[in-house]
Amino acid sequence: MKSRCKHLLLGTVLVNVLMLAALGYCLYRITSAAVWREFDQTLLVKAQALSTMTENVDGKTTLDPEASQLREYQHDEYFQLWSENPIPDQGSGPAVLARSPSLERFGLTAIWRLHSDAEIVGRGNPVILPNGKPGRELSMIFQPRQDSEDNVAKNPAPRLRIGVARATQYTDALLRQVAWRLIVAWVAATALISVAMIFVVHGGLRPVRRLAREIHAISPDDLSPRLARAQTPSELVPLVDRLNDLLRRLELAMAWERTFSADVAHELRTPLAGMQTALEVCLSRERGPVEYQATLQRILTMVRAPHRMMENLLLLARAEKRQLAVTRRRVSWSDLLESSWEPCRQAAAVRNLQVNWQGVTAATLTTDPELLSLILRNLFDNAVSYADAGGRITVRLSQDAGTGAGSNCIEITNTGSQVAAEDFGQVFERFWRADAARTDTDLHCGLGLALCQRVAGILGGSLVVISTRGGEFRVQLTLPTPTAP
Repeated sequence: MKSRCKHLLLGTVLVNVLMLAALGYCLYRITSAAVWREFDQTLLVKAQALSTMTENVDGKTTLDPEASQLREYQHDEYFQLWSENPIPDQGSGPAVLARSPSLERFGLTAIWRLHSDAEIVGRGNPVILPNGKPGRELSMIFQPRQDSEDNVAKNPAPRLRIGVARATQYTDALLRQVAWRLIVAWVAATALISVAMIFVVHGGLRPVRRLAREIHAISPDDLSPRLARAQTPSELVPLVDRLNDLLRRLELAMAWERTFSADVAHELRTPLAGMQTALEVCLSRERGPVEYQATLQRILTMVRAPHRMMENLLLLARAEKRQLAVTRRRVSWSDLLESSWEPCRQAAAVRNLQVNWQGVTAATLTTDPELLSLILRNLFDNAVSYADAGGRITVRLSQDAGTGAGSNCIEITNTGSQVAAEDFGQVFERFWRADAARTDTDLHCGLGLALCQRVAGILGGSLVVISTRGGEFRVQLTLPTPTAP
């Protein structure tokens, strides 16, 4: 039952069928109880009528002969009158005093069940009549009327029981007819409900089918369309929102993939073209050892850019998959900054950059020195490469132990920024650089800050960029790790 439509249809119809069956059964039981209650009331009235026709005269109990002449007691209705206590001169047990002609034909003395010693037993009971047909009986206990008050004192009337029985074949037929009509009504209602539920369920699932058609209409080549919320039921709105969000992320991912392929091709094309040109020029004629050595040196310089790009891509991929192992130990800030700055020292001197160190002391922190050094080397390299010639680089270290856990914050600022404030959201994107012409393809490919952000996250820290075009480019690295005493 994988189809929700079939599942809802079957479940709804089954519940309605069971409810209708229970309702029909309850109606039948209520109707049946009312019919038998009326039937028993009729028997009780007949028994009470016969009791009024019984009289005790001079100690002898008699039933008015007219009772036996009643037409209903000639065939399918029965009555019998007997004493509850022994009657003098009539044996020691209960004696039958009178019975209907219909009962005398079968020679039976009683068809009635024993009841409690109550004044009136008002509830009938099913029996099999002497003619073999189903019937219902009811009996009551009474005392016959006396002919005079003196006779009551001298010859008290005995306790008598009058029993009345009547065939139930017509009542049974009526109840069977009621039962069959209820069954027919149940079957018809079930069919109507099934047909109605088919339309209701299919109509209720129409928004789902419409949503499926909208999703099917979205082309893999164009993920910009979004699912409409206007005609969507409130229950499906969260699903539509999540799907729209998924489409947005897929669109960004596919756009990034296309951009990534173009950026990698662009980054590799320039050094490869340069190496090809250098080799073709070198091979165009015979050259001396000095010229060959100079050509190889230029090719080696060209190789460094794609080699560094590949290393950064591999590190970035590992950082995004959390595959970089973190080994924390106590290190000195001054030693870590000095070792990370050393590869950039000569380039800073060539560009005549002024470097200011602020707050750098012998303080220590607990972190992974290799990963933190990777971040610092990239940040220093960016500062040296993008600072204006003769500009200034400021390295400021601050520590805050006020929270108990402490934090370490290092800011690296360079002058001559080419990043405007509105470009902050793009500085951490892969292959993005402020210089759209990409004139610095020798060493930089736009992966450094993206890699630094991922690694900072692995170390539990954060990386923030603040910049104004033509002003200062500031990178703030915060590491929430305990500081040494």
